[in-house]
Amino acid sequence: MQQIRRPLGVQLARALAEHGVEVVFGIPGVHNQEIYRGLDAAGLRHVLARHEQGAGFMADGYARATGRPGVACVISGPGLCNLMTPLGQSWSDSVSVLAISSCLPGGGPADHRLHEMRDQRGAAAAVTAWSEEARDAEHAYALLDRAFVGFGERRPRPVHLQLPIPLLEGEAPAPPPAVRPQSPAAPDPGLVTRA
Repeated sequence: MQQIRRPLGVQLARALAEHGVEVVFGIPGVHNQEIYRGLDAAGLRHVLARHEQGAGFMADGYARATGRPGVACVISGPGLCNLMTPLGQSWSDSVSVLAISSCLPGGGPADHRLHEMRDQRGAAAAVTAWSEEARDAEHAYALLDRAFVGFGERRPRPVHLQLPIPLLEGEAPAPPPAVRPQSPAAPDPGLVTRA
């Protein structure tokens, strides 16, 4: 059976659904439109914000209210920068939020491209448990697994996944089945008694 290839952005929406995501908060733009093309087909509801900061606070509030990770999807550069205040709040309050942003492909600030930042990933790392850039489709899927497993196994913290625009637009295989977090181990009764 031949596997259907679609743009990675579309496949990423399917991968989010595979991880149990039902709602994505954000603002579509030319830099992340491929993700938005896949939301409806994946059965995901989108809540449009007027500003990326609002999308981040909605994702944070959703996570607090439901106990499930909140997901915010924004464009590169100023879109991600506008998301950093709510990510900082999620960090300080231990809330599971997945921030997904596009990023510009390799190059440097001398290119003078729209929404260019010297170190977008590094900026997001200041308010997240980790901030990573996907190298290819398989790496993107592995980073999603890492995020959702981490939300279930460790102290909740926001994380950031960025994807270069050409990668989002390029064809990719369907996502593999999602890796599920293991059930947390029961606390040691002796340690509980000592505490």
